[in-house]
Amino acid sequence: MKSLFKSSLVACLFLGATALSANASSFFLKTRSGYYLNAYDSIGNVTAIPKGNTIRLEASDEIFRLVDLNGGVLKDGDRICIKTRRGYYLNAYDSTGNVTAIPRGNCSDINRSDEIFRIVKVNGSGTISSGDRICIKTRRGYYLNAYDSKGNVTAIPRGNCSDINRSDEIFRIYFK
Repeated sequence: MKSLFKSSLVACLFLGATALSANASSFFLKTRSGYYLNAYDSIGNVTAIPKGNTIRLEASDEIFRLVDLNGGVLKDGDRICIKTRRGYYLNAYDSTGNVTAIPRGNCSDINRSDEIFRIVKVNGSGTISSGDRICIKTRRGYYLNAYDSKGNVTAIPRGNCSDINRSDEIFRIYFK
């Protein structure tokens, strides 16, 4: 699996692909303030931090692996799971609380899983490309929020996915 992932990633980089395919799934997120989403030691709480390691996949707590449950190219509205470099799953407790990385995830039961999210493209629809602005929603429709675009990440009931200058629920996604 690891060699398949590497060869697919190399193929996407070689071809200059900017959209995320099912096999090239490494990415990082930045807030409107330019902070990086980070899962502490790839096993803990998710927060936004000022500096991130987006170079070394094997050592970064800011680079995540996206599992597109719909398959194919990542698009607005797709259901996703997000994993850390250690294979932990991002989880929003009861789809309404703090976002942390947990060792076991459920990426199959869309009605019960707190590890399945929906990705929303801001100001548009269709394919999500590197540099696009996105929001991430839980199964209960709560929005991931980085407090003041530089704090703890939690799921909140009301999100602002339209005001790119003020929203703490809008992130930029960058594919590796």
